[in-house]
Amino acid sequence: MGKASRRKQLDEQRKKFFAVHGDGRSEQDRANARVMLDALQKKLEDDALREDGKLHLKNDT
Repeated sequence: MGKASRRKQLDEQRKKFFAVHGDGRSEQDRANARVMLDALQKKLEDDALREDGKLHLKNDT
């Protein structure tokens, strides 16, 4: 069995396991992870806009 097909088989096994057993995290942990991911996504979007020169923030320092 090749490396790619073995990796694909392992990915399929993982997906089946999570479908049956869930990911083992509490609802609060999942909510916290979602909040952190949303904040990271917003930061990445802001950074990309800033690099493009389309976002001008006023620094109050």
